[in-house]
Amino acid sequence: MRAQADRLRALALLALVAALGTSAFAQTDFFGRVVSGADGAPVAAVKVAAELRGVNRDAGATDAEGRFRIDPSSLFGVQRRIGEPFMLFFSKSGFLTVSRQLQIGATPTEIRATLTPESEAVLEPAERERLDRLVRGGARGPLFLVPYDLPAEAANLSAAASTERLRANLERAIVTHVQSNSLISTGGAVGLSLLPLDAVKDVARLKSYGAHLKALAVITGFGALEDSGGRKQIVMSSTYVVVPTVASIDSFVIYVDDTLPADQLASPRLQERLSKLWGRTTVLALGMNEFRDARAAGDQARLRRVREYLRAERAGAGPGNDQFVTQLNRLIALLDREIRP
Repeated sequence: MRAQADRLRALALLALVAALGTSAFAQTDFFGRVVSGADGAPVAAVKVAAELRGVNRDAGATDAEGRFRIDPSSLFGVQRRIGEPFMLFFSKSGFLTVSRQLQIGATPTEIRATLTPESEAVLEPAERERLDRLVRGGARGPLFLVPYDLPAEAANLSAAASTERLRANLERAIVTHVQSNSLISTGGAVGLSLLPLDAVKDVARLKSYGAHLKALAVITGFGALEDSGGRKQIVMSSTYVVVPTVASIDSFVIYVDDTLPADQLASPRLQERLSKLWGRTTVLALGMNEFRDARAAGDQARLRRVREYLRAERAGAGPGNDQFVTQLNRLIALLDREIRP
């Protein structure tokens, strides 16, 4: 009987030690999601790093949905005491690094980290207020044109008149192409508004304008006058910055270089040259925007419609559109994963 009593006391003591150990040390992990401060969309491939007791460790990266999970005990090979300070760092190219100071808890800890795009961060408060005033003044978007930097003698029009003619021709080209895809319901709302700012060649700043205005795209360009056999011609480079980002697809830029007679700069000829590529890229930007909204709402029917109009756009892309088709394929692949059979 005494032996049995001793055995029971020993078991009780072990249970007490285990209980004390559980209260003193945590065996839980950290989990959560990383999203973009620009639109709340999840950010994939964000590097997660951890610091505990002055030691730093790579803790992996977020998945396609921006999710992560780490266990500091396994990561550092030490037990963690409840209440012990702990640091997490989230970093990705194109975003400002975010750090979070936390404390070890007795239960799993959920974290939501928000990354601010570097492009948004380059804007000074005065610049943001100026953009807001322009929108209040009638620049509605969702596409915006920053005036091209063109030589004054390039056309027989004033700079303001030439810019407005260019804007009207590009808008007509884009809207016509978008409306030709019968599966897109927002074609009539794809307007191109002028942002009457100084010419901008810095792509990061163009992205920052678009991010602040929640635009689909920002378009601009520049040109140089040349003499070709006694006739003036303009060598022009156009820039189309796609603003929305979804999952693993960051904003990107498409460039088009062209040469045309200087006296045809403000004519519909430029519209003909840019219409297909600018129109197709606008469809892609619309798809990225709709994908994000439909996924957040769990709208399977809308996701299917977006996939169908993107597939139709891909079928008509043809050769010479490699960058566009690459981005299109990535978005369609994301849709394939989201759509249930």
